[in-house]
Amino acid sequence: MSFGILPVGFVRKTYDDILEELKELARTEDYFGSDVDLSSHGEVGIFLQLQAKSLDNTWQKLEDQYYSRYIDTAEGAQLDRTVALGGISRVPAQKATVLQTVFADDGTLVPQGF
Repeated sequence: MSFGILPVGFVRKTYDDILEELKELARTEDYFGSDVDLSSHGEVGIFLQLQAKSLDNTWQKLEDQYYSRYIDTAEGAQLDRTVALGGISRVPAQKATVLQTVFADDGTLVPQGF
């Protein structure tokens, strides 16, 4: 399977994909050989899990970076920068005001600004 930026968009490599790839590489004769203990509690297995987690975080950041360039998926400062490319800006935040009716027993004190 292919990963990264493809004609269909961004395809992220998952933790499971990464871990399996690292295990296959570890089993080669260039590294540990086919009889290496890659169980989740073995030393090499634990090391590969840590590496896979780190690489998974990197792939997630790459995916975030890719989607930050599109108006529909960008957030925060990246959205501001993306819409600026089209010469527009977001409407700044405004304080909301509402008209509210409070129902209470006679004699109940409702402070101003409540």
